[in-house]
Amino acid sequence: MAESFDRWLPHIQPVGDRLIELADIRPGHAVLDVASGTGEPSLSIARRFAGRVTILGVDAAPAMVEKAAAKAAAEGLAGVSYRTMPAERLDVPSERFDRIVSRFGVMLFDDPVAGARELWRALRPGGRAAIAVWGPIERLTSVFTLWRLLPDYLPLADRPPEPRMTSLGAPGALERVLTDAGWTGVTIEPLTVTYRFESPVAFWNLTTESGVFKDLLPKFSCHALVAFKARALADVAAYRRGDTIELPNLALIATAEKSLRCFG
Repeated sequence: MAESFDRWLPHIQPVGDRLIELADIRPGHAVLDVASGTGEPSLSIARRFAGRVTILGVDAAPAMVEKAAAKAAAEGLAGVSYRTMPAERLDVPSERFDRIVSRFGVMLFDDPVAGARELWRALRPGGRAAIAVWGPIERLTSVFTLWRLLPDYLPLADRPPEPRMTSLGAPGALERVLTDAGWTGVTIEPLTVTYRFESPVAFWNLTTESGVFKDLLPKFSCHALVAFKARALADVAAYRRGDTIELPNLALIATAEKSLRCFG
């Protein structure tokens, strides 16, 4: 996954950019990037602030952390470091960070409430958190266009459950997790992220070389796979706009500020 993940980064860069805007990061801040994957949005923050902030990126997958650290070293980026740790057990002091960001991480946590509670614990009073999750699968054109075809080509026993990436996309699901984790003053905004490909085949190649569809393809019979691919390419072609295929996907971005304590 660490090897293929970077191929998706250009498509989801707008989400990281919006998280940075909403987090309102300023010089001198300590920033925590949770589930940083191969280094985003922490690398973008490091480039933008050029050593004027300190950034810690954490991820549960060592291969992701290694790749992120290698990128930072190759670019000579100052003030950014990476560590391996699960979000549900952050090995950081309480109230340590001014800003916390997480792009498409909370929805994949083994325990989203526990992970969100840890993010809130690590945030300083007066600090701000900004996280992004995907919306419902029906609003993720880049996934649903193929997903909805599976019942016609795979036996029920071979079909997987709905991807975890959409686990917090249902109305109210993200709000419930954050509220249960103790977050207050949460606001949620939708963001449409458009994936662009030069052709249906380019989309097919990327989609089936990583993630859920890569794991599914071996379960198809040869005949079913040929038919599935032909139908998928035809359906994706319907999203051509001029010279490109444009596939809209709904992201949900939640922000919250931790109240300052009042002393009498």
